[in-house]
Amino acid sequence: MIGKKLSDDTAVNDFGVQEANSEVPGLADRLRTAVSDAGKQADIATAAGISLGTLKNYLRGSEPKLGTLLTLAKVTKVRLEWLATGEGPMHQGDPVAPPASPHEGEVKMFQSLNMDTLADAFETARQGLLQRGLINPNPRRIMQITSILYDEMRAGRTHDVSPKPPQPIEE
Repeated sequence: MIGKKLSDDTAVNDFGVQEANSEVPGLADRLRTAVSDAGKQADIATAAGISLGTLKNYLRGSEPKLGTLLTLAKVTKVRLEWLATGEGPMHQGDPVAPPASPHEGEVKMFQSLNMDTLADAFETARQGLLQRGLINPNPRRIMQITSILYDEMRAGRTHDVSPKPPQPIEE
C-alpha cells in the first residue's frame, strides 16, 4: 500500500483517495515457500538487511514495501513477479504453462469489467478535466483518471468532480 495509513483497515493512497488496506492474497504463503527453500530465516533476514522479527511479520501476512520485496526475491532466488503476484514460474528458467487459449487473459478482463460503470467513470473523468479547463487532455491521463474512478465506483464510493475553491495559504 502506497500512501498514508489511517488505520488497520483504511489508508489514503498517493492520489488522495481513501481505500481499504489490501494484502496480496497468497503473498505470505509464497514468501514462506521461498524462505523455506532458501535456508534459515535468520540468514535470509540478515542477507535482506531486515530483522528476523520483520521477516516473521511478513511470513504472517504483513505486506512488505516493494524495495524489501525485491530484496527478498533476490536473496531467496525467486522471480519478483512470482513472489508478488503468484504469476509465472517461481524461478528464472522454470517452464511456463501456456494459457488455455490465446486470448484467455483478454476474455477474463472483459468479463470482469462493468461497461456501464466504465462509461460513467470515463464521463466523470472527462467532465472533471473539462471543468478544470483541460479541453484536450492527454488520452493516457484520461485513462489513468478513469481507471481510478472506475475502481472507486466499483467499491461504492462516488466523487464530486466540481472544481474546489482554492485553499488559503497560511503564512
